[in-house]
Amino acid sequence: MRGEEVKKKDSNPGTSRWFYFINYGVLAVVSAMFIVLDGRGALAKENFVGFYLNFLFFSGRTVVIWIAIAASVGMLAILIISFVEHAFSSSEPAIFLRKIFSKAGLGFVIRGIKNFFLFACPALASYLVLSLALGAINTSGALRLKDGLILSWDAAITGTYPFIALGNIHYPAWIFSSVTWSFDALPMAVTIFAFYLSLKNIRLVREYSTAFSLALFIMLPVWFLFPALSPQDRYIDNVYKLPIPQEIQARLASFNPQKELTDFFLSMRDSKKNLNGVMPTTTMPSAHVAWGALLFIYALRDRKLLGWILFPIVALSTLGTIVLAQHYFVDMPTGILFGLAAAALAKFSLS
Repeated sequence: MRGEEVKKKDSNPGTSRWFYFINYGVLAVVSAMFIVLDGRGALAKENFVGFYLNFLFFSGRTVVIWIAIAASVGMLAILIISFVEHAFSSSEPAIFLRKIFSKAGLGFVIRGIKNFFLFACPALASYLVLSLALGAINTSGALRLKDGLILSWDAAITGTYPFIALGNIHYPAWIFSSVTWSFDALPMAVTIFAFYLSLKNIRLVREYSTAFSLALFIMLPVWFLFPALSPQDRYIDNVYKLPIPQEIQARLASFNPQKELTDFFLSMRDSKKNLNGVMPTTTMPSAHVAWGALLFIYALRDRKLLGWILFPIVALSTLGTIVLAQHYFVDMPTGILFGLAAAALAKFSLS
């Protein structure tokens, strides 16, 4: 009876309509508005599309390669979890092994791929549509930056400038490598987890994908109202050659980051060389942090053990947004808040 109820709920056409409306319709309309307001059209922002897509597929790797990686990792995770679940069962060895490896059957893989394209790909497509509008937002935001306001909030809350204070600490190489690896890997972990859920939990992958798109949608107006360059772009590199308050100049004069952090700054500068001098202004709230919150929330909902296994990546990536001078301190709690709000809205809209 319970299985029949779940199946009936999964096939609810109203739920499916809401899912596709959120993932395609809302973001497409809002993004189109920003593109039209910009006056130059989406094609003028092709470099921004590539820049933002690199958050999900960094180092220029193709979508096909990453889907193959996602499939392999997702299936391996399910096999390991299944092994742990059945390791102490009283089944005969042959039955036990059949239970484990039946989960890796061809039909299982085909269902997972189908679910991924039905539910996870719309969320990725909505991200692509949104990236067409982010160029317009960045161009507009460059003329009305709120960096000073946001940094003043950081100082009021922490009593210092966190990106300078944390950047001045010289960390052991393995700690710094863990932070940068987590920061780079988290967006791809979000995609791999979507494939894992596609193999395992169709209801949860639909909600997870919807929450991903909703997070983008509800963060969009805040990015527009509070445009801000990253601390690296605004204060360390000062790409627009804007005035810097004397107090911050004095702090920056003693800024002495370790070599690994300097190398990271150079790599970030290189990643933005094709943006025609228009830097991203989408710092608050942090999409990176919001995605980490969603990954942790839905991993916990799937399996508590999996959630806590992924927690170090989420935590280090969140810390990395500040240590690596890509976000301000307030971007972190606001990113968590928007991630929680998106998860709650997704659960409500699809319940």
